[in-house]
Amino acid sequence: MTEKDYQRLPEILEKGKIIQQTEFKWVFFWREYKAVLKLTQSRDEAYLVSFHRTRNREIKRIEKQEKIFRGEIP
Repeated sequence: MTEKDYQRLPEILEKGKIIQQTEFKWVFFWREYKAVLKLTQSRDEAYLVSFHRTRNREIKRIEKQEKIFRGEIP
């Protein structure tokens, strides 16, 4: 990942599809990017635990298996 990729992170979090993996782990997909955030139990802080490029077929596979949220994390 390059510095330019990391500069896109706010846009990915704002515009991406959101998948809840666990109560405190959320995955954001946008274009060719995948970012995983982990929330604290109090939900007042979030940590980036993974950020990388992904393939469209992975996104399509996950979309079939998971509930997709749009907008803010519930």
